[in-house]
Amino acid sequence: MEPIFSQNVASNAQLKGNLEKMISTKSQAAKYSLIVISPSEVTATVLANSREDIARFHIELKKAMPNLAFRIASVQAKISEGNEMLYADLTAPLKPVKAAGAAPPPAVAQPQNIVNELKGLAARHHIKLQYLKEGKIFNRGTYRETLYYANATGKKSQILSFFSDLTTTYPMVRVNKFSIYPYNLETISDQNLSTRINLSYFNPH
Repeated sequence: MEPIFSQNVASNAQLKGNLEKMISTKSQAAKYSLIVISPSEVTATVLANSREDIARFHIELKKAMPNLAFRIASVQAKISEGNEMLYADLTAPLKPVKAAGAAPPPAVAQPQNIVNELKGLAARHHIKLQYLKEGKIFNRGTYRETLYYANATGKKSQILSFFSDLTTTYPMVRVNKFSIYPYNLETISDQNLSTRINLSYFNPH
């Protein structure tokens, strides 16, 4: 596999693993309002009743993901349904991932049209792709890197399934940032979620 594809596979695997661990970390102390992951940082915004609950969630998250040094970056009071609640941002830096240990994905042909491929992937996982835009293009040796920005909505299981398929099937794609958040509620549930994805697509010249 091409070195740049190996790096993509390793980076995507790290993002997928971190997202799955965060989503599976459930607590009575606080609820997720936003999760953002990138190759350099993991961020979670949670909604809680008190600073004590935030501290308890912080401990639970560190136990669930002991390899990451989470810290409470900020705490803000906001009114939620007439009650004062606390929003807290917890962040952890990530070290650059090495491609050496990356398991190769199944062989996939280079898509003729990545936009159509992404639209088809969204349709297969029953999420609504609301926005898909091409960004800057860079020359990377024998490859051309094209940035894409996408917004979509769907159930949590559908979005996670889409993300899993995207990060494990396409070595020519590298996810640069992924966020998941509720679009009409304040905390993440199984329904009514939005996602934003920034990715790079590598295509040979």
